[in-house]
Amino acid sequence: MKILSSIIVGILLFHSCSFQSQESDLVKESNPVVGFTGNIMVSDDGGKTWQPASPDLPENFVPISVNYDENNIILGSNYGDIYKLDPNDLSGIEKENTLTAFPSVVPKDHHSVFGIFNGPSGQYVYINGTGIFHKKRNAGYWEPIPVPEGVNYLVQVKEDDKNNLYIATPFGVYHTANKGKSWDRIFDLGFAHNIIVYQDRLIVNGINGVYLSYDGGKTWKVNSSLNNQTNDNKNGNSTMYQDGDNLLIVKKLASMVYDLGTEYVLYYSNDRGEKWSKHPSNTFLKGERDIYSMTLDKNKIFCSINQGLMSSEDNGKTWTKVMSFPDDKNNYGYRVFNAGEKVICVRMFMGC
Repeated sequence: MKILSSIIVGILLFHSCSFQSQESDLVKESNPVVGFTGNIMVSDDGGKTWQPASPDLPENFVPISVNYDENNIILGSNYGDIYKLDPNDLSGIEKENTLTAFPSVVPKDHHSVFGIFNGPSGQYVYINGTGIFHKKRNAGYWEPIPVPEGVNYLVQVKEDDKNNLYIATPFGVYHTANKGKSWDRIFDLGFAHNIIVYQDRLIVNGINGVYLSYDGGKTWKVNSSLNNQTNDNKNGNSTMYQDGDNLLIVKKLASMVYDLGTEYVLYYSNDRGEKWSKHPSNTFLKGERDIYSMTLDKNKIFCSINQGLMSSEDNGKTWTKVMSFPDDKNNYGYRVFNAGEKVICVRMFMGC
């Protein structure tokens, strides 16, 4: 399987060792702690209890990407395939091939659906080394969107309410107003991990810091105080999570070979990136070696780490371990997200 090593998730993944919390007084275990089985676990009661889902997926299938579009859980696979699951009936699946937009192309194993993204007009997928594909709401076909010349990998696709597209790439952020016929690079200050699109501003979480633009990307200002607090000169990996106007940045600081180890720093903003403060979760998660994903929903947080799924009801001050993950030496991680009234946790392939 030909998978790029810098997958999303820059978005979603940071690799390393086992869960070791030095703040044991911050953590308690639910009784009992259920073990993760299969590929998908579902909770109908806000994460208190969990059951495995058993959709009719191919044998040995492990998703490469996942998203929820307010109707279906969508799993990305190889060969340009996606699998749709109804969260209210996870026994069945609906399979689609996004490469039908290119009838002359024979789907191959390396046509991996690396990203699935929602927008006001419909759904977008990014296929490894191939490009972006768009399916409008209620449409029956996928259409290709040309990517900028020289861009062979992207992290994120965002669409605003005027159908402008923004893509985060290793070369910065590009914008198109005409479905990819022409692109402008509006952010050229290094690798862009995430882009947040508000009506009055754009926010880029890049390798060299967090930047804001109030004029559609013509000019940018860097949040110097945040960069100093997160020691951004070490250029570690980072991911930004959004809950409305609230933002949380989870940054894994890089370390030299001779350092004892790395640590995370977590900062939050409740005013769309203007001011940042250390997040309460930092006390517990700063010593983690592997944070796969987080969800934010007001004061409730789910966080998947190496040995299990953690839940906090008080914005990260205290935590409950609600699910354990298997001790698996393969390169898998766990993505947790809300799907309507349910909470879903999916085992995913995280690159090689």
